[in-house]
This record gives sequence, structure tokens and C-alpha cells, in this order.
Amino acid sequence: MSTALTKFVVETLLPVLGAVMGALMPLVVLEIKKLIAAKTKNEQLRGVLDRVTDSAAEAVREISATVYQDVRQKSGDGKLDALERQDLRSAALAKLKEIAARDIGDMVRLKGLSPREADSDLLAKLETAVDQMKLARVAAANAVPVAPVAGG
Repeated sequence: MSTALTKFVVETLLPVLGAVMGALMPLVVLEIKKLIAAKTKNEQLRGVLDRVTDSAAEAVREISATVYQDVRQKSGDGKLDALERQDLRSAALAKLKEIAARDIGDMVRLKGLSPREADSDLLAKLETAVDQMKLARVAAANAVPVAPVAGG
């Protein structure tokens, strides 16, 4: 490099770059903190939602084993009317809130939900759990038994 260019880099360019980097560093650190906080919140929310989903399946199993069978037997044709279905939904929601109270509180806090929005989310999880239970029953009913292989 020529002497004039070296002098320009050392005396002018490096101090300017240093000042710019010094001014930008707090902004970079702030953005990194925001990214870490968002990632942590997302991981916490994912864990909470997984636990609430598991609790919804548990609530559906419990209601199915107790309340649902009683209501179904009491109805003459084995089918539920709209009021009975609503009662089952309410019972399942109450059971889910009992089982997963802390996780539901965390879900509401992390997602910023109103009580109505939280109930809507929870009912959707319960309906998904009911659908999965029905699919599992159909799959079990249609399963083909496999005979053991002799001499295996």
C-alpha cells in the first residue's frame, strides 16, 4: 500500500469504523437479547401446549369412561342430543381445567389470551382428542390379527 493510503486508513477510516461499530454494538446486543427471549418464549409455549394436549386426551378418556357411557346408556337409542353433547363438552372442559390448571394459566399468559379465547383453544384440543380416540377405536376394530410365525 502507498503511504498516503495507509495514512488515510489509519488516521481516518479506522477511527470512523470504530465509532460506527461502537454506536451499533448496543443495538446488536439488544437484538440478540430479543431473539433469545423470543426463542425461549416459543420453547416454553411449545412445552405448555404439548402438556395441555396430553391433558386434553386424558380428560377425554376420563369423561368417555364415566360420564359419556352413563349418558349414552340413559338415551333410548344410544345417540346423544345437542344438550347432552354440550353437557359432555362442559364436563370435559371442566376436567381439563382441573387436570392442567397450571399449564392452562401458562398458555393464557404466553399467548396473551382472553378467558373466552382460552376456552375456545381448549375446546379445540378436546375435539381433536375425541377425533383421535374415535380413529384409534376404528383402527383397533379393523385391525387384522397377525398369526405368530412358527420356528421364528
